[in-house]
Amino acid sequence: MPATQQRTQHFVDSADGVRVAVYEEGNAEGPTVVLVHGWPDSHVLWDGVVPLLAERFRIIRYDNRGVGLSSAPKPVSAYTMARFADDFAAVIGERSPGQPVHVLAHDWGSVGIWEFLKRPGAGDRVATFTSVSGPSQDQLVEYIFSGLRQP
Repeated sequence: MPATQQRTQHFVDSADGVRVAVYEEGNAEGPTVVLVHGWPDSHVLWDGVVPLLAERFRIIRYDNRGVGLSSAPKPVSAYTMARFADDFAAVIGERSPGQPVHVLAHDWGSVGIWEFLKRPGAGDRVATFTSVSGPSQDQLVEYIFSGLRQP
């Protein structure tokens, strides 16, 4: 069995300069899985999952902008799904350059990944995507508007 690495911490700069706190652990030789939390959680959400994956996978998880050790920009405009997708792109671009990753995302973390997946070339960067309680933004908007149309 491969040895698992201790958790290490890094910072990655997103497209708009937000510093994203990134944590890596698990099997450094295994396939990479990125764990993306929702709101208002942090990377700690995945603490119970990491031991189940650590022997087989190289695990990357990060604090979304505004949470944990990541930067917290003041303008509300800094918290769009496009910005969350930018953060994900920065993390995988720096921590897994040229290699596709598996993604397990929850809640609003999933919505940000759905947003990323709409971008050209995203399919080359994400090998698999498992979304837990997180629809795409298009599905979410349709659901909300369909409810408003009902008497």
